[in-house]
Amino acid sequence: MHLEIGMGLVSRDADLGDYYLDFSNTTDEVGSGFYGPIDRDGVPLVDYDKLFSCPGVPARSGGYGVHYTPVTIAQYGLGLYSRHLKQENPGAYRLFLAQADWHSRNLGRTPGGWGVWLHPFDFPLYDLRAPWVSAMAQGQGISLLLRAFQASGEERYLEAARLAFDSFGHDLLEGGVSRRDATGDVWLEEYPTDPACHVLNGFIFALWGVLDYFRATGERCAGDLYRECSATLSRNMHRYQGVFWSKYDVLTGDNVSRDYHLIHIMQLKVMAQLNGDATLAETAQRWEGYARGNGWLLRTPFRCLRGVMRRVGLCRPKGVRGVNVTQPVTMAG
Repeated sequence: MHLEIGMGLVSRDADLGDYYLDFSNTTDEVGSGFYGPIDRDGVPLVDYDKLFSCPGVPARSGGYGVHYTPVTIAQYGLGLYSRHLKQENPGAYRLFLAQADWHSRNLGRTPGGWGVWLHPFDFPLYDLRAPWVSAMAQGQGISLLLRAFQASGEERYLEAARLAFDSFGHDLLEGGVSRRDATGDVWLEEYPTDPACHVLNGFIFALWGVLDYFRATGERCAGDLYRECSATLSRNMHRYQGVFWSKYDVLTGDNVSRDYHLIHIMQLKVMAQLNGDATLAETAQRWEGYARGNGWLLRTPFRCLRGVMRRVGLCRPKGVRGVNVTQPVTMAG
């Protein structure tokens, strides 16, 4: 899917419009049921047994299952909205709102009052046990809901986005999705682990949700958090430098696949434009130079196999403990 994603709209206007990356070219593939079945409302599920099927990777007893995955649903919705904006498309618009409706209905409420989208399945990559929450899911869900609010005027989308945004103000050890490190840097964690893994693409996608919330509402706390996390990203870019490539996170040290490397480049280009950040612009340019080379061809098969093996828990980072949600969560809707 990642190879079909291109640059979207880079803007800080109050009118959100298109998303920062363009997912519109992925919607036919997702809508066809390629990754899993589509429910009666037009919302996709992910068949993880199919996704993790790979020669050399043993099947898991009982399987991995078919699940609603908030990030997949949010990206599908954002892609549908992009299609509708390019050329008015009632079908795409209806399905876009269906993805927003799923997010509104399935937002859980923690005892502390903030909203989370729970992942009701284990994810062996980082020793995660159900249920768990993700800053990337929170951020992209917010980005989807706010566009649905601005497009439809339905206040329930804004209220759900507000509840979800509150999760960024709480540490992942208490059921939130953020983490302040020993140096004072603030991170938004795609996967809740201890120690924190700081996944690069997930951090940036989460950060765009924060920015969208600030753009749409003007709330000062969102602007402050965006600036803090942007500074964290700029100060820590050197930690994602691999051997003539980029790294997935700072914990495993693994180089990413070519698809993820291209995502990193586009994300850094967007952030550089948004913030006028020379460090990010220079890093994007350097990584783009790596992508134009041919060395990746020799490493890709091994990285793809290792990537699948990591996701099914066969190459788990040592000493990493997944953090699951231990307090009861009630549905917000």
